[in-house]
Amino acid sequence: MINKSDLRAALLRDRCAVSEPLRKVKSHRMCMQVMQHRAWVMAQTVAAFVGTKGEPATEELLMATLDGGKLLLLPRVRSAKVMSMFVVDDLDTLIPGPFGLWEPGPDATVCESDLKVDLDLVLVPGLAFGSSGERLGYGGGYYDRWLEGLPTRPHRMGLCFAEYLDPRLGKVPMEGHDATMDSVATEHAVVRTQPPSSRKAVDRR
Repeated sequence: MINKSDLRAALLRDRCAVSEPLRKVKSHRMCMQVMQHRAWVMAQTVAAFVGTKGEPATEELLMATLDGGKLLLLPRVRSAKVMSMFVVDDLDTLIPGPFGLWEPGPDATVCESDLKVDLDLVLVPGLAFGSSGERLGYGGGYYDRWLEGLPTRPHRMGLCFAEYLDPRLGKVPMEGHDATMDSVATEHAVVRTQPPSSRKAVDRR
């Protein structure tokens, strides 16, 4: 089985070959799939991210979250190993951050457990996902640590284009510390993840 570092490198090369117009079309379709899903419709608080570097563009989702009166949380890397979520009510306040990311500005309110925020849905970035819940991130472990540290488990939904769900380049490897997903959204559907012995199900609720 291909190891994580080799799979990451191959997926990054493959993803960079996607044209920007095609990325925008696929991203819009993926956003529509998310916004029709029960987990997003019912959520009052959504943690998300700003898609960059070939990731699905998420601005449409972020705007819909704010326009729908939901509480939007976006990540900021605070140290070599720590990522925190911050409350964002205006996307124009985002600033360039490390790794080419857009992140909350210095005046944003950090969302720690003592703020008593009930987190309903986490939209998770990744290079690839597996239909059994596997996720291949970028190697920093930020989301693995942050998700593990939450007091309760919200719905975890990975976002990717369809070719990166069970990618042809290799099975997504998992280690004990890797966070698993409850569903994965692509431009075609939201797939409910299940153990390998179970049948894959497409969830359009």
